[in-house]
Amino acid sequence: MKIRKILTTAAALMISAFMMFGCGNKNADELNTYKASLENIYNQINTTAVSINNIDVNSEAPEASLLKYIDDMKIEIASLAALNAPEGYEQVTVLAQEALSSITQSSTLYHQIYDE
Repeated sequence: MKIRKILTTAAALMISAFMMFGCGNKNADELNTYKASLENIYNQINTTAVSINNIDVNSEAPEASLLKYIDDMKIEIASLAALNAPEGYEQVTVLAQEALSSITQSSTLYHQIYDE
């Protein structure tokens, strides 16, 4: 499922970024702020992923719930892609932009399927 790939990419992106923070850098405050932003976004994405997995398919409108959560995740990944990465961490932004492209395509397709 494309959503799982996006979540895996986001998790790998976060883990990579966290590992890089241990390398030491003269811009510790900037890195700590960036790391806190990454952690916050990761937690939001993870919460949304759990919500997607907990959708009751027997409920009145499971499709509407799915579309809402996908849209929420798109917003969260967009905020990740919009972060200004500190010098040396630009690859994190590139990966986040790729994840945003994927979730945007997924969102469009899911809406085409379920909005009809």
